[in-house]
Amino acid sequence: MKKNAQFYIIVSAIIIMVVTGLITILNYVVVRPEPIQFYDLSKQLEREATKVIDYGVYTGGDIPAHIEDFITNFLKYAHEKDPEIGLIYIYGNATSLIVANYGKDDAGVVTELNKTVLYGSEAESISQIRMDIAGQQVGKKIIEEKGIFGNIKTVLGPSKLVRVNISNKIYDFDLKGQQYFFAIVKSESEGETYYSLIE
Repeated sequence: MKKNAQFYIIVSAIIIMVVTGLITILNYVVVRPEPIQFYDLSKQLEREATKVIDYGVYTGGDIPAHIEDFITNFLKYAHEKDPEIGLIYIYGNATSLIVANYGKDDAGVVTELNKTVLYGSEAESISQIRMDIAGQQVGKKIIEEKGIFGNIKTVLGPSKLVRVNISNKIYDFDLKGQQYFFAIVKSESEGETYYSLIE
């Protein structure tokens, strides 16, 4: 009789340990830290772009050219810290509007007078080439960056509103003032996509 009681006590203890283990596993939650570096880079872009525009206004220089140079250099620096980072920027003044796409996704741009699709400078175009050689099918996949074909930037006439659609996320910008700069910064990490809006 004592052996049966000991057996049931041992089995009960094992069942309790298994149930406790399952409850512990079910209550376990993975919390991914926010990509602090991504947000730091976004804030840095915002601060530096403002300085570039101020410098261009002060010197009377070609502000769009200064911004273009700045964005190119900024992205070289940013890719060292976050290889997945990309951005779309909007710069405008009283006479023109420039929208440039330095990301991996194509973007739709709509103003009061125009609609266009801007290829991302890092977006990929995949082509499949197939040939029939002596009755045997031979194929090759060619991956090229769309940016080499151009169309990562568009210059439009003055506008009061711009709508940008990137990855089915729509951003509306109300363009006011003599000089303005907006950017949508995007990155991906561990299956998550992060956006930062600079206004």
